Amino acid sequence: MIKVGILEAASAHGAELVRILLNHPDIELVWAQSSVAQGPISTYVRGITGETDLVFSRLTLAPVDVIINCSSTPVSQQFVTAIAADPEQVRIIETAANDLPENYIYGLCELNRKSLVRGGMLAAPVSPLAMAVELALLPLAKHLLLNAPISVAAAVGVGGTRSIYHRGGGSLPEAAEITSALSMLQSSFCQPIDIVELRTGGSDGLMAVVTTQCSTAIGEIRPLYKSAYEDHNFTHLSDEPIDTRDVVGTNKCLLYLEKDDDTLRITSVLDPRIKGGAGNSVHMLNLMLGLHELTGLNLKSYYPE
Repeated sequence: MIKVGILEAASAHGAELVRILLNHPDIELVWAQSSVAQGPISTYVRGITGETDLVFSRLTLAPVDVIINCSSTPVSQQFVTAIAADPEQVRIIETAANDLPENYIYGLCELNRKSLVRGGMLAAPVSPLAMAVELALLPLAKHLLLNAPISVAAAVGVGGTRSIYHRGGGSLPEAAEITSALSMLQSSFCQPIDIVELRTGGSDGLMAVVTTQCSTAIGEIRPLYKSAYEDHNFTHLSDEPIDTRDVVGTNKCLLYLEKDDDTLRITSVLDPRIKGGAGNSVHMLNLMLGLHELTGLNLKSYYPE
């Protein structure tokens, strides 16, 4: 069994990781550390009563093969050395830290799967909004078709929220993150990205409608998307309009294409807590450790009709 520890497991991301990893057939969750929570983790993480006797750890942590860090402070080498028999063999997956060194692999699995599989030891996080937009645009970048400004209108459901508020403008950090990812496939990409994001109550899903100008016929574009994702298990092109209800509770991203004259619209939906969060961390873990990427992630949507 692969031994895993979670730092700041009482966070929202950490709680989702606990739920997934407790049912992962190849993982032993050895410890779940928290600087704020104490006692049995089942009293804090809902839905796992009877599945584990683990309690939140504070200081003394057993050696593990993988550390998943849900803190915004990166894991230090001193920390790894203190808890690992062989620090060089410990994989580290960051989920919230920024400004990481260049030796961290950007964790968009559909973009960097080979790098993660071929000896990946350090993985950097992907923000949910950036992931939705990047997956909508990677096939175009791969074929050098991103040659016009990009606009993004996104809606993110936040459970329990009654108010509506927005973030907007090309100065959002996701714009730079998206540009960096797209440039890995289309080195000439330098188009502005304008993003408006609404956060609302209701569904927990994320929908991003990405618009750009492209003269290529949709009959030629669609095969590019099918080819780009045909050997990826979690991103799919739909022939029918899509809804966040199709993906909530799963590690899937669904895409839908529309075109009016030269205006191309790509709708992208995913669950920001799973595909844009804990599920992607487990996806990276699977790839880094040579497991099939679907392992532990055959999750079904739980959204009611």
